[in-house]
Amino acid sequence: MLSPGMLTYLRESSRIDNRKMLTELGVVLRYPTLAQGLPHSL
Repeated sequence: MLSPGMLTYLRESSRIDNRKMLTELGVVLRYPTLAQGLPHSL
């Protein structure tokens, strides 16, 4: 069971596409995947 607040959050959440940032600005991500970045965030 999820709280009403959590349900609202999940309904409003969306994924962000960063391809334009990567291609047009030439940004190179330090941790391009969740698997690579997660250990460094803890």
